[in-house]
Amino acid sequence: MATLADPATFQRAKEIIDAAHNEDPTGQELIYADNVEKYLRILVAPRELNGVEVIAGRCQHLRRFLHPRSTYPEGKAGYLRWRRELYTIQADYSSTLLSPLSLPEAELAEIYNAIAKKDLMVKAKVHPTTTLLEDAAVLVFLSEEVDVFKKQHEDYDEEKWVGIVWKTWRKLSQKGREEAAKLLPEMEDGLRKIVERAVAEESSREAGE
Repeated sequence: MATLADPATFQRAKEIIDAAHNEDPTGQELIYADNVEKYLRILVAPRELNGVEVIAGRCQHLRRFLHPRSTYPEGKAGYLRWRRELYTIQADYSSTLLSPLSLPEAELAEIYNAIAKKDLMVKAKVHPTTTLLEDAAVLVFLSEEVDVFKKQHEDYDEEKWVGIVWKTWRKLSQKGREEAAKLLPEMEDGLRKIVERAVAEESSREAGE
């Protein structure tokens, strides 16, 4: 049986997923997949990533360009529905694309569940692969996206930004927080102060629990 532990099978799986990313006319999906994999490798060091972790990570935004935010209602409820449904949509795409490889059911299930994030949504015991992907996604946001996002929402005041960053920071595992802290010196002053304040508020809340 084919398995992602086999280099040839893993390479074929990666080629299949990346071919789907290349359908994105903006080219952003492939860039995102590369950034996620970069942080996955940082998070698991000194050990190597396994094939399941790489493929699951590279599927995080699989064909997201086909389901833009604008296709859902405005407001917080619409945004949350978009995010929740995307998890399942992306997981379904991964299963469909990988099915010709006849991978073991356990590998396919781990990839699907990590992308779909079902355990996060029901607050069940979170699988390590799900946690790893969540950490990598947050690190990509903080390192590659938050500055651009901030410039797109100049109408947001500091309180709103602190809230956004706090909700993002609290998703991180301890290892994820350690790696995220290393990003602070590279941030511009205004953004760094917002992140530092959000981190301090999260620490205060945890201390009071």
